[in-house]
Amino acid sequence: MSKSNKYEAAFLAALCRHLILQGYAPSEITVLTTYTGQMFLLKKEISTFNSCNGVRVTVVDNYQGEENKIILLSLVRSNAENNIGFLKTDNRICVAISRAKYSSFLVNYTSTNITLNPRATIPHKSLHCCHILSNAFTLFFRQGLYIIGNMKNLTAQSSTWMQIQKKLLSRNEIGRELHLRCERHENIINIQNPKDFLSKSPDGGCQFMCKFLLPCTHACEQICHPSDREHRLYLCMKSCLRSCPSEHACLARCHMPCPLCTVTMERKLPCQHVLKLPCHKDPTTVYCMVIVEKEKPCAHKEKMACFKEPSEVKCRELIQKRLPCAHVKAVECVVDPSTVTCKVNVIKVLEPCGHEQIEECHKQPSMISCETEVQEEFPDCRHKVSL
Repeated sequence: MSKSNKYEAAFLAALCRHLILQGYAPSEITVLTTYTGQMFLLKKEISTFNSCNGVRVTVVDNYQGEENKIILLSLVRSNAENNIGFLKTDNRICVAISRAKYSSFLVNYTSTNITLNPRATIPHKSLHCCHILSNAFTLFFRQGLYIIGNMKNLTAQSSTWMQIQKKLLSRNEIGRELHLRCERHENIINIQNPKDFLSKSPDGGCQFMCKFLLPCTHACEQICHPSDREHRLYLCMKSCLRSCPSEHACLARCHMPCPLCTVTMERKLPCQHVLKLPCHKDPTTVYCMVIVEKEKPCAHKEKMACFKEPSEVKCRELIQKRLPCAHVKAVECVVDPSTVTCKVNVIKVLEPCGHEQIEECHKQPSMISCETEVQEEFPDCRHKVSL
């Protein structure tokens, strides 16, 4: 049955997330382990952090001949019997600790007490962020190999690991906790277990508020964060401090463009009427809807909206007009008499029969059906019939 170590998996997953928060790309980090069971456990732990999508997790035997900027290595074995299995094989040790492009650091723990290389640094990619410090001095390595394992077990069974331990001790690269230094607040964060990353460095910085002074004069309200250090992507959610030309306060969030001011105020229009308008509205563009009496070109007066021109309003007042037929009829002032249908009843002489008949004035005699009865005689029988 393949070995696994939940503590190491949880710690490296949290460390992986922390490194990405410092600006490293997931593709720049590889997580290695010596056992297949641990590989699956690491993948499960790392998958809980969306930011770690793209980080490669594999076993040491499958990574020969490859390298990356940052290697996180889980050695897995930790037991009272000091049994380290194939971790005492020199060629496997060599492959495991030579996969990083730059310097190597050791995370050592005994039993349940974590001990991490206290001199290693984890700087932001732009060198503006959290660093791991030692009690005495700091090393500014930007990339490297981070190993987590039980040094007591390793040295009990391997002279090679004893030599590695001796070298690390001479360089003060083994300690009992991880020290992160917040560049912004210049305080030290002590990491002793996986949960400390989320509780003491939730966004990759410290627990204090960022309080970076923004161009708008507000302060950043996020927890200390190394990403977007210059706050070029930060959206200030404070109330906007700007005002409109009439000194009404902007109602938008600070990061948003100021909307048109909608405060209602009295404004005088060019016609001298005073209306209540939104502040942003230009009075010269407003149609005045106040009802006033105006005289039209025909001399009639009518009530209409102030903005209307009398010449553009059709006069609907009824007046007597003489039609082309000489009859007089009450029609709207705007109506042309020549277009009016005269319906006065008059005597019309029909064509071509010559009979007289009462019809409306507008009708043409040639178009009227004659309704007068006449006697007609059939030529053959000389009988007469009324038609």
